[in-house]
Amino acid sequence: MSAVQKQQAALQDAAFVSDETDVSGFSTKIKKMDIPDLNEFESSYEISCNDGISLEENAIIVSNPASAVHIHTKNVENCERYVEWKNLWYLGDGIATIAITDSKSVKTMDVAAENSTRYAGIHDVICNLGFNQESACDYDIYFSKPGK
Repeated sequence: MSAVQKQQAALQDAAFVSDETDVSGFSTKIKKMDIPDLNEFESSYEISCNDGISLEENAIIVSNPASAVHIHTKNVENCERYVEWKNLWYLGDGIATIAITDSKSVKTMDVAAENSTRYAGIHDVICNLGFNQESACDYDIYFSKPGK
């Protein structure tokens, strides 16, 4: 199952109850909500890079960690936002941190090179940027180390 399929399955099977919720009226079969297929939504976007980062085919080449990849898009309001990485490899030394920001929050994740003791062979990941009531448009992605 891909990361998006796992998230979609979790949304279909979630029920929120608190200690005060009367569950005596719940049937053993809870009606499933009409959850759309997350893979069918596409958003137009533009990608640009500062000096010190370049895009080459399916690779991001980082020579200056203070630089960023900038993504401009138009999201819908009141939505959960994700960045999905397919076949993500860090060709460098040790561990690099990727930071994704929308100017209101920052999410970070570590990526380990094959020579790292923390390397786990995971290359498809999804990063939850959280719920946003507004339609966020701009994201910056920073890399802590030079590499590819």
